Amino acid sequence: MSESSGRWVARCGAALCVAVSGAAGATRQCPPGSGEKSTLFWAAGWSVFGLFLLLGLWPS
Repeated sequence: MSESSGRWVARCGAALCVAVSGAAGATRQCPPGSGEKSTLFWAAGWSVFGLFLLLGLWPS
């Protein structure tokens, strides 16, 4: 691997780390109006999760 491609990989790795940490930081605070979730909300969320499992999109 050449030096320039090594730098490119390092930069992409750094950008990925920043993107992941930014997404994690954005999800740790809930808006003030978000409280207890309804049964319909939880049913919809678990249905989507189950669909991913059935389709094999969940990493093994």
